[in-house]
Amino acid sequence: WKIHSILRAKRRASWRPAVLYLCQSLTYLPYAIVSVSSAMVYPDAREVIKIGKEYTLSELIAGNVLVGYFTHCKFSGERLPLIVADGPSGIGKGMLKKLKKFLTSFGFNLCYLSLDMFFIPRDKRYEVIHGIANGTINGGEYDERNFYNMTAFQEVLAIVNDFRASGEREREVIIAQAWETSKNASPPLTMRLTERTGFVIEGKYVHAKCLQARYGKNPYRIRFVEDEKTVRSKFYKRELASRGPGQELDILMLAYDRLFVSSYKRYIQELGETLLIYKL
Repeated sequence: WKIHSILRAKRRASWRPAVLYLCQSLTYLPYAIVSVSSAMVYPDAREVIKIGKEYTLSELIAGNVLVGYFTHCKFSGERLPLIVADGPSGIGKGMLKKLKKFLTSFGFNLCYLSLDMFFIPRDKRYEVIHGIANGTINGGEYDERNFYNMTAFQEVLAIVNDFRASGEREREVIIAQAWETSKNASPPLTMRLTERTGFVIEGKYVHAKCLQARYGKNPYRIRFVEDEKTVRSKFYKRELASRGPGQELDILMLAYDRLFVSSYKRYIQELGETLLIYKL
């Protein structure tokens, strides 16, 4: 895979969308000779990111992802393949929610599934976090993937796959418990899937080998990267805004340094794969 570099930029777009489109187009040029025809027509880059229109940085990044995705769709041979994106804690994977605005303008809708929706109960996670902070648990050896209910996550992915293979025009899916950090609770979540639903699967460990078979034949697999110091700063600012200063934040940052970073690095090493990179 080629490496895409999203330049640090102004909050307003000007010539950059055209440059990003050119990078995307060159990436997929070798695959043009094996293009698979499809009844679904996908927009091109000029329709997604319009030169002269103003975008926030998050919108510009999401739009660039969508440009690459639609190009991937044209050659994948699969109808609306999944977008599957990972990246470290705090990097800003949630910016992919901005895809909804773009997709809606083209008559698509978005089903957004974050691995964070499948957190185990908070008290169990913080029991480990406190243990790592006080030294009774070795964060360098603990696997952060234990913080997620992978079984429940795979069950939802199985429902998504069943719908995509069924030929149904639409289906309503209810997730019994979906964690919401802002509510500190796991209320039920209802999703309406249609034949024009685009799926985003996002999370720190979503490219884990145990999950890959759930993503269909040709998912658009990407990773967000940024230098560690910047990502840590973004994570700290986000949590500071959420919970304010104090001992709880200090404990969380100890866990970030001793667990979150090391566990993610081990995951990348275990994966041993080259993914399409979006450098922030």
